[in-house]
Amino acid sequence: MEFRKFRRPSALVSVVIILAMTLACLHGNDISATSLEEHRLMFSIDPATAQIGTVRNYTIDDIILTVSYVEPSHPQLLVWDGHHFSTYDMLSHRNETHLSSRNGISIPLLVHALRDNFPDRFKSGTPPFQLLWSGDDSIGGRCINENNDCPTQNFAPVLMFGSVPKNESLMPNVKAFPNTYYTRCLYSYRIFAHRECEWKKVNDDLQWDQLKRQVFWRGSDFSNYLVDYQPAYRTKGALVNDIVTPDVVKKLSREQIVALLFDNQYDIPPRWIALAYTIMTQLQGKNDEAWINVLFSNKGSFNHEIHQSLEDKGLQVTDDPVDPYLMSKYRYQIDLAGGGGTTWDGTITKLLMPGVLFHHETPFKDWFYDEMVPWIHYIPVKADLSDLFEKYQWAETNDSRVISERATKFAKYLLSEEYMRKTYESLYVDYLGKVVHAYDAQGMDWPAMIEEYAQRGIRLYQVATCDDKNCKTQVAEQEHIEYSNVAFIKL
Repeated sequence: MEFRKFRRPSALVSVVIILAMTLACLHGNDISATSLEEHRLMFSIDPATAQIGTVRNYTIDDIILTVSYVEPSHPQLLVWDGHHFSTYDMLSHRNETHLSSRNGISIPLLVHALRDNFPDRFKSGTPPFQLLWSGDDSIGGRCINENNDCPTQNFAPVLMFGSVPKNESLMPNVKAFPNTYYTRCLYSYRIFAHRECEWKKVNDDLQWDQLKRQVFWRGSDFSNYLVDYQPAYRTKGALVNDIVTPDVVKKLSREQIVALLFDNQYDIPPRWIALAYTIMTQLQGKNDEAWINVLFSNKGSFNHEIHQSLEDKGLQVTDDPVDPYLMSKYRYQIDLAGGGGTTWDGTITKLLMPGVLFHHETPFKDWFYDEMVPWIHYIPVKADLSDLFEKYQWAETNDSRVISERATKFAKYLLSEEYMRKTYESLYVDYLGKVVHAYDAQGMDWPAMIEEYAQRGIRLYQVATCDDKNCKTQVAEQEHIEYSNVAFIKL
């Protein structure tokens, strides 16, 4: 079976490559001689001076309107009732709560920031305050689509601790905050004065020439990918189990299975497209010599029956999980997007590795993506992976090591005390302050607001309470997690 051919880069892409690599040459390849501060000034955006954006005034009516459009993102309501903070899951069309242990840590950090940075506003007896936030994989709902008719000009602000559309005009009320993995670092930094973000350990002792020259990935197989994002290059919501079923697999040869995947490459998740490339190399008998090695982890994935049916055909599609330390031995890393269009902690982890990152450019981004520069910190790969092999060939025939070196320096800056401080000040002081000043309680007390929600068909399920010292959360798994020291702490 021949490998599929791809188009050459456009003239614009070629110009971008040349300009970016020229910048790298002008600044030299001696990364070790470049300080973190110099690196930030050369190639990234300072979060403290970045455009924070405006926040329009909002009321309970705006919150109710917003929830009706973003409910697929499981919005949470952080409330100051005049004496204490609480968090509520907002239920209207669904019955289950959705606060997980993964994103529960967002609550004590928000409460601490409100108490610490705006003490006069949150003294006992002051008017109520309400704030929408979500810890879902990404913001969802029909408003993230082009040409939608959503009245976003009337939406309340939403703090999104997950991915958001790169096209910020789609939902200008949504602000990207660090996801749960980085929020833990900010919590430790702000509450316990930790001076460095603890991250997953990679093997940075490996030299470039020691790295295996494969595009490598291991991770979970999610059942969907940006299912709410339409119309785009996805036409069926990217549900692989609508196309590849155990019954279908039984009827096809291995070659026909690969053909089926590629024939539907615009309707299945990108992780399955990358798997199809790997299966193709298996049929070619290349195995360890293959250019790509992408398999699903056999733990924590969906679609187990589909995986088993494929492996019954003699196709390897799963493997044991590989931790970042062992993963570091591969030269070409890729951060294949999951259900929310990004990889949570995967991008920073792979920027830290001695190999170079093939960054999966989807329509969504995490809070720090605007600070990364293509061809300086990573090699960009299209959302549909149609240029993946082409980019691999480019990396093989050019000195992509310099990109890796700059990426590692950049990732270390993201984990530094300086970056944590500036990120906290930008989001939890400046932006959060705008949200605080924008809210209008309209003279209502909290009991009256509860009644208003009930009359409008929204049930509030309390998932967290905070007193002057601690926050206690009840997550969907029925755990109780207590976070300490959320009162006033001046560092």
